Amino acid sequence: MTTNVLDLQRRLLALGFNPGTPDGIAGPRTKAAVRLFQISEGLTADGIAGPKTWERLRAKENAPQDSGAPFYMGTGAKLSAADFARLAASHGIEEAKIRAVNEVEAAGSGFYASGAVKCLYEPHIAWKMTSGKVRDALAAEGLAYAKWKAGAYPATSFVRIDLCTKIAGAEVAALSTSWGLGQIMGFNHEACSYPTAVAMVKDFALSEANQLEGMIRFIKANPAMFAALQRGDWAGFASRYNGPGYAANNYDSKLAAAYARHKKGA
Repeated sequence: MTTNVLDLQRRLLALGFNPGTPDGIAGPRTKAAVRLFQISEGLTADGIAGPKTWERLRAKENAPQDSGAPFYMGTGAKLSAADFARLAASHGIEEAKIRAVNEVEAAGSGFYASGAVKCLYEPHIAWKMTSGKVRDALAAEGLAYAKWKAGAYPATSFVRIDLCTKIAGAEVAALSTSWGLGQIMGFNHEACSYPTAVAMVKDFALSEANQLEGMIRFIKANPAMFAALQRGDWAGFASRYNGPGYAANNYDSKLAAAYARHKKGA
């Protein structure tokens, strides 16, 4: 373990480029995160943190946080066959199972046409995430209320997210919203190995592959759910991922059918 690599990993995480859990080891995840940062900065994308990369990292650390672009704006980068193979190998999960989960449980696409990460702002979660004058200010704008309301969703969440960010800050807005392919709630960021909800969203904004990996990490954070996935117990998996009403929507049978199809096509 080296202090230099640990510092690098922590800086990357803070900027939304996920190298995995900071451990001081310059492994493939760290190199991939460096490469994505370099791409975002217009540097040579070799995955090596040389002097120019460090200069940009330090400049980012000292720069004002508001760049003008919303934290949820991304690249629109789609999943590829190579992404599925890489994620299966790195997480020790059969590729057909990852493909089945992505097909049934994911939102179909992780980005809107604008490049923004797919999202759904939840006012009842914003209520739980705030208190006092901040909660009162959100409630006055219809951005926070104590209980979930059926049908209380506009066509898009961006106006709500932007106004919540203005009133309560980006972290509250990110915590109170579900994001990406797996529609992972921001308050689950630690289960997905991110230090903050905003860091999770910024990483999701880089690619659908990052979104799917976040979804996998969320599953692995629940040992019983992960074990059910590994043994192909689709009812056991769906009951934990979708809740007790999974059977009403046939999630288990849909997952089983998708797995069988991808297994056959492997």
